[in-house]
Amino acid sequence: MSTIEDLKLRHDIKRSIRKSKSATKISMAQIKGGNKVSQELISKKFESTLKRKLKQSYESSNLKKTFNNYIDLDVLEFEFPILINGAVSSDEERADASYWSPYLLAATARETGYTPSKFHYIDGDQGMWASTREKAGKKKGKLDAPNVWKKMKNSRNDKNEITEQLQVISHSRGSAFGVAYMESLSNEIKSLAAKEGLSFAYDENHIIEYSVNLGPHQSNSITYPKNLTRNINISHYKDYLSGDDAKGNVINIHSNALDDSGDKILEHGNDTYTIELEGVLKILENSHKSKTDQIINYYKYLDTKNYGKSKIKSGSSHLLKS
Repeated sequence: MSTIEDLKLRHDIKRSIRKSKSATKISMAQIKGGNKVSQELISKKFESTLKRKLKQSYESSNLKKTFNNYIDLDVLEFEFPILINGAVSSDEERADASYWSPYLLAATARETGYTPSKFHYIDGDQGMWASTREKAGKKKGKLDAPNVWKKMKNSRNDKNEITEQLQVISHSRGSAFGVAYMESLSNEIKSLAAKEGLSFAYDENHIIEYSVNLGPHQSNSITYPKNLTRNINISHYKDYLSGDDAKGNVINIHSNALDDSGDKILEHGNDTYTIELEGVLKILENSHKSKTDQIINYYKYLDTKNYGKSKIKSGSSHLLKS
């Protein structure tokens, strides 16, 4: 199987899972309809239904034929995407699903094809200043790399190339932590791969497939390195704790598109970003067209619904949308 075919198959399998009706029994409508659903219940429901769909997709695809004597189904279970929390209200929320809105977790599961119980949760609330959190992120990335690499190695194709890429979602203080974490993690994984003589089915500068950073706090102190990762930062007009001035390899979205959640005053809570996150993830995971153009068009659509005027610009402050 060629590299392109192999990568396409991985995304097709994930799309098959996402589009399954059985995988969306815990829907946004059900949760918002007054049902008090815990993160634990969401995780269990998604894990069982998605795992069943994954097995069905695996059994009926060329993946089984190609890897017949090599791959085990458990190999396809990764702890991704990586979710990095911001300022916590209690220590119990550090690196834990309880920090995140259940709506957001459900939306992320639907769009990425992974299950909340398998997400990799990281504590990004490591200091008041962006520079302090970046130092902590750099240290944590290097520390986590061996375990992440161990899981990534299980995604090798018939050419013995790594096919799995990583996805990152951060919130608030977690964004400054995340930029250093991603760079450190990627560099360490490249080093580990070189030591073992393994290569990637994609450019090694694209180990982090994308990051979506919600309400990035102290954004003017964040600079994304030049690599192939697609970094999307989203801030809200009335969210005074975040901004749209991160630099480097990033698209900054300053949005006037309100979420349906209850936090309307500050608009900083991660639940207020749920609808936008789901829309952006849908584009990042599915669209084969220009993802930047698709994101611009998506916000045009949201603006018509909310009578807003979102702004989208690059990390060099070049306005992509007025």
